[in-house]
Amino acid sequence: MSEEALEGTSWAIQAAARLAEARRQLKESDDKNQLQQAMYDIAEAMQYPMDNHGRRYDLRYLSPMLSYHLARAGIGKVEGQAVIKKRKLPPSPGVFDDAIEWVPLDAPSSIDDELAGRRLDDLSGLSKAARAEAIRRLGGDGAAANPEPDMSQTPWHVQTSIHLEDLDDKGGGQ
Repeated sequence: MSEEALEGTSWAIQAAARLAEARRQLKESDDKNQLQQAMYDIAEAMQYPMDNHGRRYDLRYLSPMLSYHLARAGIGKVEGQAVIKKRKLPPSPGVFDDAIEWVPLDAPSSIDDELAGRRLDDLSGLSKAARAEAIRRLGGDGAAANPEPDMSQTPWHVQTSIHLEDLDDKGGGQ
């Protein structure tokens, strides 16, 4: 309600109108805050997602757009529904500074927690990232603990074939 409209009314009505306007603005602000929180939650969940084959994806350029759209569509974090959590990976060669891995909720919260109190005999029981970090800390090549997948087992491949034609022989040259 505008100030001009409030001038001829009593003090109590003016106060009630101002209170109603403040509540409306607060509700709009809460709605915006909920939307922003949903966007942050969605963006965080899309940080290096992993598919059902264990492949990780870098969505950092798509994340803002997808987060905005999904939050506006009503998709957001549902408490108690998560079965995985993110865990920061330690800095190592060939790994992004902000790299994380998605682990089960009951997994240790950090690689250091998973390695605490472990012996060399326990190496096979560690996660891939923890095994690589343990080998790296022992002076070995942590990358060897997680070899690249055998690409000969891919379901398809392309045989490259390039044929060059001389345009002069075809009459198309100058």
